[in-house]
Amino acid sequence: MQHRPDLLEQLVNDPSFQQWVHQPTPTDRDYWDTWMHKHPEARETVEAAVAIVRGLPANEKPLSSEQIETYWQELQPRLVAVSEKPSSRVFPIWARRMSIAASACLLLAITILIWNQQSDEMLYQTAYGQTQIITLPDSTQVTLNANSTLRIASMENFNEQREAWISGEAFFEVRKKPLATKTGYLPFVVHTDNVDVKVLGTEFNVHDRRGTTTVVLASGQVLLENYAGSQVTLTPPVVMKPDDLVSVSNNASEIQQQTVDSEEYLTWRKNKLAFTDATLREIAQVLADQYGWQLVMEEALYDQRFTGSSPLDQPEVILESLAASFGWNIQKEGDRIYLSVP
Repeated sequence: MQHRPDLLEQLVNDPSFQQWVHQPTPTDRDYWDTWMHKHPEARETVEAAVAIVRGLPANEKPLSSEQIETYWQELQPRLVAVSEKPSSRVFPIWARRMSIAASACLLLAITILIWNQQSDEMLYQTAYGQTQIITLPDSTQVTLNANSTLRIASMENFNEQREAWISGEAFFEVRKKPLATKTGYLPFVVHTDNVDVKVLGTEFNVHDRRGTTTVVLASGQVLLENYAGSQVTLTPPVVMKPDDLVSVSNNASEIQQQTVDSEEYLTWRKNKLAFTDATLREIAQVLADQYGWQLVMEEALYDQRFTGSSPLDQPEVILESLAASFGWNIQKEGDRIYLSVP
């Protein structure tokens, strides 16, 4: 692997590159996808930069050359192992992507190791198209969906103060933990930008994107309270029962609460991407959130509805089904997918 320390330092400290890694805009994707196409020889260096950036706290000060070189020395043997790993997966030509997000998926374990060396916090991040099962120190199991982040403030003290922060989507299977006094159970708190989800032992899904938090309860009972600093007011706190869905937006004065079939919101945990009577606008948002794809079509087509499913790791099947169902043409250019009527 060719090591280019000057380029590595430039990428790691570039705000535009950092934005592309964490929350890319269409402009970011266009620029860096084009840059990668013009500089294929820099792919390994970019993969290393992605791993380093994903492992750093938000708003981290620029790293020195010495710090970046230290990261490189730790990453290098793992990057070699990843690059030598064979792949047996074959995609249709239109679905093949030269995407650093896919490489970042393989580098997730490196990211976690880097973060653990920086502080007692632990940061788990998934790339587009990736899910990960995480077991916390109290045996609680978290399934992290694609393009999502889970942060644990203190791994050392987690069994005394069970708190987690989520951005994206995750399913929690919380284990009951008796208090030292044996007169109750230690709460487990999940924070989002809008609400705190407090539980004792239960199973629930948290979806937190674009300023809206949606909680779906599969079993047990949870309590939703105000998150410090949030503009949302939950007075009194909301108590949820199984099959309840509560949605809270930072730009709305009221919450939305309804009864649903919770299983319909948890199909992703069974490696299934499923849509039931969903509009193309809703489908486009899911594909953007989980795979970094941007669906482009005439405005009138966004209101069309579709029901279908595919394996979670084969989202191209959904596109093929859309084309077959509506008789549309599909053209894929990088992360952009153009749907058009013949």
